[in-house]
Amino acid sequence: MVALYAVITILTALAEDQDAPALLLKKGKQKLPLPTVIFLAVGLVLTIVIGLMLIYNWLFILVTYAKLMIFTKWHHVKTL
Repeated sequence: MVALYAVITILTALAEDQDAPALLLKKGKQKLPLPTVIFLAVGLVLTIVIGLMLIYNWLFILVTYAKLMIFTKWHHVKTL
């Protein structure tokens, strides 16, 4: 949770210095920068999804390799 707070604070500070979009400065009723939290949540979800897709891709490659390397009887027959 501390890391999420730190990222929200950094994004808000960047928006105050006009190095990030001003939309990230808007605060809700509880003085919480809601657009910044939403931006952070979307980024976090996208990162997790992309990481899972990479794992799935490597598993698919390994399973396909294992299936392709299974020898059949025809592979053991010598050709003349």
